[in-house]
Amino acid sequence: MRYLKSKEAELHAARNYPKQAGRIPHKVREAAASDRAGARREAAVKLGRMDNAKAASLLLKLAEDDDWRVRGTSVHSLMNLHCYGKTRAIPREEIAEAVMRRLVSDASEYVRSAAAGHLPGIETQGGVFDACARLQAEPHSEVLCRLVSALGRCKDDYAIRFILPLVTHRHSAVRSSAVRALARLGAPARVDEAIALAGDASANARMTAVPILNRLHAEGGEVSKRARAALNRMAANDGNLKVRKQAAGALRMLKFKQQAARLSRL
Repeated sequence: MRYLKSKEAELHAARNYPKQAGRIPHKVREAAASDRAGARREAAVKLGRMDNAKAASLLLKLAEDDDWRVRGTSVHSLMNLHCYGKTRAIPREEIAEAVMRRLVSDASEYVRSAAAGHLPGIETQGGVFDACARLQAEPHSEVLCRLVSALGRCKDDYAIRFILPLVTHRHSAVRSSAVRALARLGAPARVDEAIALAGDASANARMTAVPILNRLHAEGGEVSKRARAALNRMAANDGNLKVRKQAAGALRMLKFKQQAARLSRL
């Protein structure tokens, strides 16, 4: 029932506040200037659906709001305009700068996490540099995970040397994110890191290692042999039943692919 109500509210908002060329409804402008943080947050959500420069300008102001929830919502709405807005008048460079400011200097980990998740959408070299600098200063593990994952999706080799030290981080989720990002970036030492993750103390981290080793197996040569040997060890000796099952499933899939490849050559 709650889900249906939320969908009804979404449809109502879409009907009342469609993407418009240059007009912002008076109610939304009033809400954006309200003393109540909840009203300003609702305004930020509605402004993110309006494909015009005036909405972007209001959101840039709300991104500097005193309330962390308003700032976080504004970041999501700004990136919605940045990525999906069709109006050329939308100040995309200003939006990218505002989001990076939230990532680098915001006091709230929620806002930093929201900004980190949108890093691949910014696609600027300066954004990657700032994000790498933030990696060294970020104290919150959840933000680190999102930031490392985002840097892995950015496909910029510059990030490799900043991510490498995180494979020995005290939090298993950060270690997993770091190894996954290194595999995406094509770091030379990613096989060693993935095998080390396969022997991690955390079962969740070991489960993360299985698909990484599975992808590395496709590279062939020595890398393929080492990845398969690690999967065999996990399937036979891991102390966690779920990890053993996942590793065994990966091995079965590898065997099936090899048989299919042999049949295709006949």
